Amino acid sequence: DDSSTFNCTNSALTINDANWNAAPPSVSSNGDTVYSCTALISGSPTDTSVGIAWSASTIFARKTDGATGDTGAGGDTGANGAGVVFRGVYDGDKVYIHDSQRRDVVKYGGDINKYLPYKIN
Repeated sequence: DDSSTFNCTNSALTINDANWNAAPPSVSSNGDTVYSCTALISGSPTDTSVGIAWSASTIFARKTDGATGDTGAGGDTGANGAGVVFRGVYDGDKVYIHDSQRRDVVKYGGDINKYLPYKIN
């Protein structure tokens, strides 16, 4: 039996058709199509199994992969970045530079591989 029903006492929808879902599925592959339709019920608030009159289905969503477009024009060359200067092991008594022209880098802590850009103003 592929007839669907609605329970008016608890708003439970029973869809007895494997081709339909209560919530729309995802579209992931080219050509995947999801259809939608509406349901009309007529019954008493105490009815527990009311037959459903379905509308004609319409397309709700469809995935269509397009062709790859042409490569766009290249952008302008960016500005020069700041120079990097290694200043050795961090020393709280030293002043380090961090501006558009220069970035000081220091070794910080006991980890031999831990080098940090440092900023003190």
